[in-house]
Amino acid sequence: MANVDFFLQGVHPTTTAYNEINNLFASTPSNIIFSTAYLRSNAVLAFHTQLSRFSSNTTFYVDVDNGVTSYQALAELYNLGVNLFTVDTGSLDIIYHPKVYLAQSSGSALIIVGSSNFTGAGLTRNFEGNVVLSLDLTNTDDQNLMNTFINSFNDLVTNHPHNVTQINNISDLDALFLSGKLEDEHTAPRMSTSTTSTSRTSTGPSSTIPRIRPSIPATRLTSSTIAAPSTGTAPSTGTAPSTGTATRTLVWRKENLAQSDAQYVPPGSSSNRTGNLRLAQAQFRVAGVLIDKNTYFRNDVFGALTWGWITSTKESATATFTLDLAGTLLGPYNLVISHNLNRIAGQANVPTILHWGEFGPLLQAHDYRHYNLELYQDSPTNFHIRIYR
Repeated sequence: MANVDFFLQGVHPTTTAYNEINNLFASTPSNIIFSTAYLRSNAVLAFHTQLSRFSSNTTFYVDVDNGVTSYQALAELYNLGVNLFTVDTGSLDIIYHPKVYLAQSSGSALIIVGSSNFTGAGLTRNFEGNVVLSLDLTNTDDQNLMNTFINSFNDLVTNHPHNVTQINNISDLDALFLSGKLEDEHTAPRMSTSTTSTSRTSTGPSSTIPRIRPSIPATRLTSSTIAAPSTGTAPSTGTAPSTGTATRTLVWRKENLAQSDAQYVPPGSSSNRTGNLRLAQAQFRVAGVLIDKNTYFRNDVFGALTWGWITSTKESATATFTLDLAGTLLGPYNLVISHNLNRIAGQANVPTILHWGEFGPLLQAHDYRHYNLELYQDSPTNFHIRIYR
């Protein structure tokens, strides 16, 4: 029989949506469904390890064209290899709003239903109310309730084929961004210029997405006629940021930097700094598949650079990098990447190396061991590195 609990995040002394969602992964679930109105990359990255482990069993349903859901968040999910659906209601006055986090295991299920969006604020900071259902799937009523959840999301996809889209390629996300339906976390939010209720925040053509039709017609409720006090002239809404291509793409992450990668030498040690960052696999996945460290960096990430042979087995190239060092933006600098064919053989060897160059002394000024590092690609020859805790 189902066990039902409730917590009010922001009031409960210990419980947050983040904690409860983390519990979903404890029982090795065979089926995971996450549904959210708003999605931001900080929430996705907070559960990167768990979602990566269960990516093939995980399905996300995410509302778009709402002024919050971002390109970066959806791109992170796509790179993890989860089953990803976006929901576009085609209307300003109807949004896809269910916040449901479900994990089904053998004989049991855990479901969280409430107000928490899959954003950093929704999971940890906002005042949110959520119900936690613990189901015993050997109980008929619990199994029927579980089936209701699953069938409802299946019906969402089946009944609204023009509004619910499965993301099968990163170009699908590019198209959503360019049509104004996704936010760029690195710029200010877009401002809606729509004067009707037929479109939402997007600046692209809204006619391609028909207005979604709920199964039960809406009841028109009467609004108040009370006038708000005058505030004078309304402020200008400003100019919306340019809808350029979302170019910053995460291409690698390395967690818990080792001493050599962080360029740290303990006081009194006779060790020498390597001056290098080893571009290892680091359990990084693209579209759910672990990268091949022997080819990924040389051919995919840095493949567009101009490479030249240093020796008969070692080649190098130069690219432009900026660095976000624990919140301080540095650069740009030209750094060298080298690729050594002799290091391809052998499981422990890493053939591709980033040479820290002018960044080296900046790293050496502080102990960055156990920090995390992310490598982003801004263009074929321009990159960005973020080092953070």
